[in-house]
Amino acid sequence: KGVDMENEKVLVEPGAFSRKIKPRENVLLALLKPYLSMARVTARASRRRSRLDWGGLWNVPDSRGGFSIAGPAVGSSVAAMMIETLIARGARRRIAVGCCGAIRDDIKIGDIIIGTGAFSEEGVSRHYMPEKFPPRADEQLVEALKSTADGKGWDVKTGDVWTTDAP
Repeated sequence: KGVDMENEKVLVEPGAFSRKIKPRENVLLALLKPYLSMARVTARASRRRSRLDWGGLWNVPDSRGGFSIAGPAVGSSVAAMMIETLIARGARRRIAVGCCGAIRDDIKIGDIIIGTGAFSEEGVSRHYMPEKFPPRADEQLVEALKSTADGKGWDVKTGDVWTTDAP
């Protein structure tokens, strides 16, 4: 049986720590600095940064999609703190962009991977979802990302990912 989070007593309110930030409903979370820089330049994000305790937040003009870019979020603990704060301040949909290794022979360096689910072996995820119910990506979002990539002629691979804090 699930927990009714709407009626649970709140012990810590993440939004209280960063009251000045105002993310858009859609947020791209860049896990590493190079991806943060690429996203900001590509989307022509504002030069003005809202300071998060663990990184920054930049808004993209409506003419370029009207979303926010946040990061860097290195490691599961920092990513969780950042995502909790963004959700508490109004973010509703998040996409994380980063890099990964591979244990499949058909995945090569430089391939684009769209994660459809996750097997988590780092220390944070199990506090959000029981291990017997591994997280699944939104199917409509996966299809939209795949369709966009196909339209650009990019070859993408989809599948479950394995997360660990070990590099």
